[in-house]
Amino acid sequence: MLVALVACGSDSEASDLGEPFRLAPGESQRVLGDDVRFERVSADSRCPVDVVCIRGGDASVELTVRTADVDVHYTLHTGPDGQPSKVEIAQGRVLHLLALEPAPRSTVQTPPEAYRATLRIDDPTK
Repeated sequence: MLVALVACGSDSEASDLGEPFRLAPGESQRVLGDDVRFERVSADSRCPVDVVCIRGGDASVELTVRTADVDVHYTLHTGPDGQPSKVEIAQGRVLHLLALEPAPRSTVQTPPEAYRATLRIDDPTK
């Protein structure tokens, strides 16, 4: 079962390491000492669900992680092979992009505010 927490701004409740959380553009979530903000989807060439594609395509998700008053910007990808990307952030923790919704459709252009990113931060040392 996927547990999703949606939080806004600095009023967000903290999530635990390893716990998935879901954000809309402009929303942020605190995980341990990191504030993760979903900025926007800068590109989305994923294959629409109502079309047969030769390649899977990709979407670029822009995030900002604030740790100790320092903002670091990351771009994670959904990946053409269905394996979303991850990046190492502060103190060896790893930020994973688990999913990006909604899935594209050939007849509908997704408005920027409709996207939802499901993310997770893990600490591989624990």
